[in-house]
Amino acid sequence: MRLRDIYWRLMEKYWRLYVLLRKLFLRRLPDRVYRIIGVASMQVILWWRRKSLLGQLFGFLLGMLFFVGFWGGPTLLRDYLIASFIAGGWSLGSSSVARILEWDWATGQREVYVASPLTFSEYLLGILISLIPALLFEIWLPLALILMMDISISSIPWLFTLALISLVLGMLATLAIAPHVKPKSRLSIVTNPVMNFILMLSPVFYPLSLTPWPMRPLLLLLPVTPLGEAARIAAGGYMSVLSPLDIVFLLSFWIAVLTLAVSSLHKWGFE
Repeated sequence: MRLRDIYWRLMEKYWRLYVLLRKLFLRRLPDRVYRIIGVASMQVILWWRRKSLLGQLFGFLLGMLFFVGFWGGPTLLRDYLIASFIAGGWSLGSSSVARILEWDWATGQREVYVASPLTFSEYLLGILISLIPALLFEIWLPLALILMMDISISSIPWLFTLALISLVLGMLATLAIAPHVKPKSRLSIVTNPVMNFILMLSPVFYPLSLTPWPMRPLLLLLPVTPLGEAARIAAGGYMSVLSPLDIVFLLSFWIAVLTLAVSSLHKWGFE
């Protein structure tokens, strides 16, 4: 069966569910809310079909084996689990947006969006909402392990918030690159290596304080750097070379820069 046929069969199932929910619960909501919920629910269905629990488990264990077994020993396990929140959010946001754009392009769904009253901002908000359950799925294993260690439970909401910010930054970074990639069917081939390079170069799996002083200003130019430092502070027992005010400033700066970069897409919309 062709990819397009599979997609439209899923769309038919989604539409039946959407109509049922609207009749039961969503009768009085604004049309904009319907459109956002529609995009979010459709992406959740497609994401669940593509996601492999075994693959996610294997990837996490392989990374843990590399960082813990061949690099820092068992003492690195705590830092690796904390970093997994940031790395998981960044990777999920960047790779998922690239795959969704490719999928919509390959199946012809983009033409449906162009002809519909759906706006580009509603489309992005629907994708973001759909990725929140995916983020929980992404971090469930490090969360389960981190609860067995000497990390306060009160730090978990902070770590999840930072993971969500990381997801948003990953989405915005990919969207900022997307207009410059042609054809769109090769978007992930370009963005995934770039996003992974930024993640591995940033002090996420290691503290910024371990880097030589001349390299620190360069590392501060990477959007994931303040998130890694903030995650270690939130988990407790770590003193960063960045103050909380520095972290807030850097995060605000990168959110503003990437938002401005993506805002130019509103001019073109789905085109």
